[in-house]
Amino acid sequence: TAPWYQYVTALHWAVAQTTLGAMEITPANSLERMFNIFCLTLGLIFGITLVSSLSAMMVEAQVRGRDRASKLHLLRRYLNENDVPRRMALQIQKQVVERLGQSDKLTDKDVAVLDIISVGMKQDLQAQITKPFLKLHPLFHTFAIMDLALFRRIAACAAEIVTIRAGDDIFVAGAEALSAYLSISGVVNYIQDPGSSPVKLGDTTEVFARTWMSEMALWCDWIHVGSAQAKVPVQVLLIKPDLMWEALRSHIVIFEIAKEYCVGYHRRVTMAKPPELDFPSDLWVPLAEHGDIVCSMTHEAQRHIGLAALTRMKRYVLNAPRLARGETGLARNAANGPGQAKLEQEIVDGKSVVILTEKGRPERVVSIVVLSLKNGMGNMFTQIATVAAGHPPKCSCILPGVKRQRDEYTSDALDRLLSTKLKPLNGSIKLQYVENTFEEKESKGLGVLTKYMRTICHADLLQTQTLDPKVQRCTMDEYSYPDVMPQASMQSMTRSVTTTDANEAIDKFRDIEVFWIPQEDQSAMLCAWLPTALYDWLQTTHG
Repeated sequence: TAPWYQYVTALHWAVAQTTLGAMEITPANSLERMFNIFCLTLGLIFGITLVSSLSAMMVEAQVRGRDRASKLHLLRRYLNENDVPRRMALQIQKQVVERLGQSDKLTDKDVAVLDIISVGMKQDLQAQITKPFLKLHPLFHTFAIMDLALFRRIAACAAEIVTIRAGDDIFVAGAEALSAYLSISGVVNYIQDPGSSPVKLGDTTEVFARTWMSEMALWCDWIHVGSAQAKVPVQVLLIKPDLMWEALRSHIVIFEIAKEYCVGYHRRVTMAKPPELDFPSDLWVPLAEHGDIVCSMTHEAQRHIGLAALTRMKRYVLNAPRLARGETGLARNAANGPGQAKLEQEIVDGKSVVILTEKGRPERVVSIVVLSLKNGMGNMFTQIATVAAGHPPKCSCILPGVKRQRDEYTSDALDRLLSTKLKPLNGSIKLQYVENTFEEKESKGLGVLTKYMRTICHADLLQTQTLDPKVQRCTMDEYSYPDVMPQASMQSMTRSVTTTDANEAIDKFRDIEVFWIPQEDQSAMLCAWLPTALYDWLQTTHG
């Protein structure tokens, strides 16, 4: 016989054994017959398994189809019985059909077997899932360093991850805020309407991943002033304030820090109102940055937060081999060299405030409140020099300001500036609005980045007010001034200022009236009303 015929005959025989079909080839002896029986048995098992699997799949599909049809039938019946307009009924049915075909991400409530594991194991599982996102808030990250067990309890009991379908509301305007939210993935539309929000025109803001929403619900009673709606399917971390505070009460130190943070946040919420500040929203509270709040807390709270950040600095160096360019030497110097000891001593003494950023990086914070004052001509009141007895003037071109003290808010710092350094202006200005600016610089001696937070208080000089007549006036070319100062002070200041290539600008500067404001420490501050263009030019490298 031909090889092709032999191959087809063998294939026919093999298929016959699997499908229990007939075949003209029969066993010739007992061994072949036993082999044939074994093959028939395997074929029987295979056939039964295949038929039962197909039957189960068909039954399951029928059950799902029947359940789907039943739900849609009940929906149509409900819409008909309640005389819902046809257009709306079609929109509702369309959305229901779309969502019935979607599969949502599983939650712990969908996995029934999780109920049989121990409570501790279940909490550890929940904490493992939520803690990476909870640490995105610098305060919670600080708590994790101070007491990991407490942080896990918060992550397990007060936080959960929920999935929101596209078009669903996360919260609505006018409702009481019962939770804080962190967007993990997807895009959320935050909508403010003049009817329910303190805005003149309707506004929609897209909220992306790693953005907090309704954080104020953690620190005060809050009513939503906008609505948040999922633009696409999103995941959010939900934090329940009552459960969070219940967990915090188990640790005295952390509870006291949280209370101070709460007081600082709440005060910023109540202070945020026009004309000085914008009204707060569910996404943002003016002047409520983490570093700004910590700078207003007590020394004891700042010390705990700073030492926790210092602990994080050591771990940052040990556990992050791929540091950003330029950070490696800086961080290692702080963690292993004298920078760490110096920074730690400054934290303990209350000279430095160190916090964790959203990325978990230690950062030194300096908060300054400055006054940007303009007169009726639009000129800016600028500090151009400081003079100490027996010393030449120290030239500058800055806005007058003070460093924010502990447990001090912006309004308190501004009042202190006006009552100390700028006494002649006290009661003569009208505050217009407040804004924050930030600048980061390396502190090589300490091994960390320093973030300078400047709170700029923009104000106007009252039209009916002038400087105190006791304040002495002169021009840059006049050399008469109090006997307390050296005879060559004004002349040396003029010369130091005029060593530039901008002769025209300097000529204008020489005729500007200078105000000599004595200070309590026997020094004096020289100020002048500078045109805005000249002030801006002096801030450049050419100036």
